Amino acid sequence: MIPEARRALGRVLAVHGGDPWHGWSNSKLLDGITAAEAAVSPGGGAHSIWEIVLHLKAWTGEVTSRLSGAAPREPAEGDWPAVGRATE
Repeated sequence: MIPEARRALGRVLAVHGGDPWHGWSNSKLLDGITAAEAAVSPGGGAHSIWEIVLHLKAWTGEVTSRLSGAAPREPAEGDWPAVGRATE
């Protein structure tokens, strides 16, 4: 991986559990949220926390693949992966 891609990947991964430049990481933001709370659909076409997290995870995987040299595509699990059964 070229140095610029490695640096970009570090920034992408910091968003999830590190110390991102923009503020709190996703892990910190989600700390204390239960599965039941995350699964609640706010209605009006808005996504639940769970759906948003799955979306972020899917696209983080895709960005990681691209930075590693893979051709651009939609994430294998889809743009908005299905939630399935909500469990802790």
